Amino acid sequence: MRTLPRARASWGEAMEREIRHIESDAAALRWAMGCVFAGYRERIGIMTLYQKINRVGAVAPTVMSLLALSIVLVVATTGWERQLKDEGAAAHIFQLLIVGQLPFIAIFLATANWKRLTQIAKPIAVQVCALVLALGSVAFSRL
Repeated sequence: MRTLPRARASWGEAMEREIRHIESDAAALRWAMGCVFAGYRERIGIMTLYQKINRVGAVAPTVMSLLALSIVLVVATTGWERQLKDEGAAAHIFQLLIVGQLPFIAIFLATANWKRLTQIAKPIAVQVCALVLALGSVAFSRL
């Protein structure tokens, strides 16, 4: 119900009433998942293109940092390309993922609503944490 736009509040109330009448737990779970999907679909549908671009700018750097972290973890645990004299594909992919975040961060900052600083601070904090994890894992595993 929290994801639905205010104009669809009656939908949320109806969904909540309906789930009480579903007898099977599996059917209730499917219903609830469908309700969550419908709620997010409605929320995204009312977003402006500007907001959608901002959302991509907020999420993409975090995903890219987590992918970079996963590459470091794979290299550290499997020893992939550790015997190379020069950097291998893993190092180059890591570097591209880290540097590739810059345009997304710029897009996020350019499309941010600066009147709501808390809405800007949360994605930035998550991005910084993910980046610290990725870069810290390189330092920790001495890659």
